[in-house]
Amino acid sequence: MTNYKLSSLLCAILCMVLLGVGCTTEVDYTQGEEFVPSNQKMELKRRTYKGGVMREGDREESLAMVATRNFLTDSLRSSNLDYAYLGTELSDTFGTRSAGFMTQMLFSMSLHKDRGWGYRPIFDSMCLGLYISDYHGDTTVKQRFEVYEITSNNYLELGLNRDGENDTTFYINFDPTPYIGAEPIFEFTFPNQERGVYVGDIEKPKIRPVRLENTSATMEYIRRLMFLNDLEANNGFAYDKDSLYVNGNEKAFVEQVKGLYIKPKGGVTGRGAVYSTKLSESAMYLYARGRYEEDPTIIRDTTYMLYNFYLNPSTFDVDAGNVSVSTIKHDMSKVITLPEGINLVDGMGGYVTEVEFTDEMIQSLADIALTNKNSVVSVNQALLKVYLDGSDYDPALISPLEITPVLNSAMPSVGLYTDYGEGIGIVDYIIGSSSSTYDGLLNRSLACYNMDISTFVQSLMFAAADNLMEDGKTVDFAKFKEGYEPKDECLVDYRRLYIGPEAAVKFGFNRQAIYGGDAGGAAKAPISLELTYTIVD
Repeated sequence: MTNYKLSSLLCAILCMVLLGVGCTTEVDYTQGEEFVPSNQKMELKRRTYKGGVMREGDREESLAMVATRNFLTDSLRSSNLDYAYLGTELSDTFGTRSAGFMTQMLFSMSLHKDRGWGYRPIFDSMCLGLYISDYHGDTTVKQRFEVYEITSNNYLELGLNRDGENDTTFYINFDPTPYIGAEPIFEFTFPNQERGVYVGDIEKPKIRPVRLENTSATMEYIRRLMFLNDLEANNGFAYDKDSLYVNGNEKAFVEQVKGLYIKPKGGVTGRGAVYSTKLSESAMYLYARGRYEEDPTIIRDTTYMLYNFYLNPSTFDVDAGNVSVSTIKHDMSKVITLPEGINLVDGMGGYVTEVEFTDEMIQSLADIALTNKNSVVSVNQALLKVYLDGSDYDPALISPLEITPVLNSAMPSVGLYTDYGEGIGIVDYIIGSSSSTYDGLLNRSLACYNMDISTFVQSLMFAAADNLMEDGKTVDFAKFKEGYEPKDECLVDYRRLYIGPEAAVKFGFNRQAIYGGDAGGAAKAPISLELTYTIVD
């Protein structure tokens, strides 16, 4: 097509568009009018609860919307996860968190049915292979760790389900002490740059081999693991008489070789770090050397055995070795006192923020519902906004230099729960759904989280309006408090929620301080609510 013809075509199209713009279209705005009752009136209203003040149109009144506090739960499930955690990290704001893990383990290969470990084998060394997938803190700080043998499987009987079967569900506060040996069987330092034990590229993690240091209890453990106590009875062979190292006998192996508990040895100098290790890629390596029967002074080649840690049964077809537990402790004793109005949202079972709507707020919602006896009130949107420490209602007042590191360390999104430990989200927060209107994402421009809690607020409003005193106007607040009897009539869950990490990353390392309730203090931008509702008379 020539340029002339192309130009003519474009002009023709432009003329048609202009002619269309110039046409007048008549709209019949009365269409459907017959379906609207003549006596019905609909009002769309918007109010905000912000900074201790409620505003709606020209109306303005003081009202404390929520009270907040830091909440620590010990009922966060930490068993049979694909990842385990170890290390100690110190923070002036969040305190000390210290993590270790216990795990069953399985042999990677069968032993020779007649020779076992070989003729009068010599134990060489034990190594720990750690697949560091993530970390938080100062990785230049060396930390000491202890490795204990699990000596009793009785802990597996603590959680028998209704069918009398083992329910291996454990929480971060689980205490392994009654089920491990009195002394560590190994110790090690991690990271240890001088020995090449360091944290590499997290984008491309690999197994970091850590040579374990022997203790006074090492050889007693090794003798049992390698059957060295029965050499004379077996003509000098480290013989596997019970066929523990045979495929198909994994359950028998786990009954005898019960696993390991790895934990920090004590305090840490400096800030320290906590590490995440992928269990299916982590393991213990036992290295040994055999001898020739003809001449025991001649050493054969080095042999080794790989002991795999927890293997997720959904990925690996195994019948045993599938129990792991991360133990995590939090200590706030060394924390610099948090200013009033500042709350915490921390992963790994750390502090989350409990939010409780005040009696004033509950009454305010009830008043909306009770506007007119014949009215129907519908919450169109209730947008909860939670601001990071350092933010402000006015974005122009936020210091870019101060807020940038806060944004970079903050969680990309947060969840809202009625029971954080059990992972029960509020009705608006549909865990695992991408179609929810809840949002919960961090708005980096405003340095706040936006959460649509419309259904939650609607439920609170109706519960308030349905539970009044004899005057028919005042909410019976006793029903909305902890401990109200009968228990099935207690409505405290209608007013209380928890701000915590998103459900999928409860063990994530990101953390942040947030502005809490609007009772005063250091909060420049307390938690706010933007409420849009419709009243139909």
